[in-house]
Amino acid sequence: MAQTYPINEEGVDAVLATLTSPVAKNLVRMAVAAARMQFIRTEGQTEDAWRRQLPISEFDMGFFARVIAEAFRSEEVLRAVLNGSSIEEASGWDV
Repeated sequence: MAQTYPINEEGVDAVLATLTSPVAKNLVRMAVAAARMQFIRTEGQTEDAWRRQLPISEFDMGFFARVIAEAFRSEEVLRAVLNGSSIEEASGWDV
């Protein structure tokens, strides 16, 4: 398997700049950080284990940040989900 890297890193900053909610901004940062961590090989990790955690093709961080930002944009929806509401109940989305 060829090694892959995240692309469109500058897209992350553009998405973060659109977020006015500090909660949403921090959640997007946390999700992006978790995605970035997948590209790091930790000490003691085998080559095979590291390669299994990589995406199978290029990973567009800007796209990922936009999707996550949209999911986390409404603090009201986030609070409802954190309080036990289903996604459907909290957001009205038919998932």
